[in-house]
Amino acid sequence: MSDKPSQQELADVQTEIEGLPFYQRMIQQVGVQGARKSATRDELWSLVAMLIDQMQKQNKRLAEFERRPALKYMGVWREGRAYGEGTLTTDHGALWFAKRATGMRPGAGDDWQLTCKTRGAK
Repeated sequence: MSDKPSQQELADVQTEIEGLPFYQRMIQQVGVQGARKSATRDELWSLVAMLIDQMQKQNKRLAEFERRPALKYMGVWREGRAYGEGTLTTDHGALWFAKRATGMRPGAGDDWQLTCKTRGAK
């Protein structure tokens, strides 16, 4: 078994990683320029390690994004209704954003952020 991958294996790897934003940086680092130059197994494993590292970073960013509260419009504010963090409601002609989970009326405390109001809104 050869330590160097075949030209077809290199072409397959190149096809998979082309279009990735960090493609050029990785290719330069391991010295593979398309399928024109052979790479050793260690160089390809280095490339795979970089891909895994990038995927882990992207997965972390995605997880952070998914933890953010989703915006959800709850209609006109009603007493007794629970409003979760990130929800929106209207009250007295104004649109309010819930900074945290709350049951308080918008404007009565620090749980809400005034987002938009009409002329004459309280």
